[in-house]
Amino acid sequence: MIDDKSFKYMPFWLSFVSFINAGIWTAYSLIYIIDIHLLICYALGTSLCALQILVHAFYYYRTTRSRHMCVNENDAT
Repeated sequence: MIDDKSFKYMPFWLSFVSFINAGIWTAYSLIYIIDIHLLICYALGTSLCALQILVHAFYYYRTTRSRHMCVNENDAT
């Protein structure tokens, strides 16, 4: 994704569902019985999924913006 500067090979819904899944397991490890092993693993997973969603949003904005700039340049000529 970073080399191509494109988000088309990283499905958003997979990242979103992974984030929700890790968030639910993190909440479970805090609510039911505080299980430090689950908490560490899934809190790290939640953080990394959130980072992945942020990267996706950044490149989505960047790709969409560059497409609009190309279209505007082609219309001007």
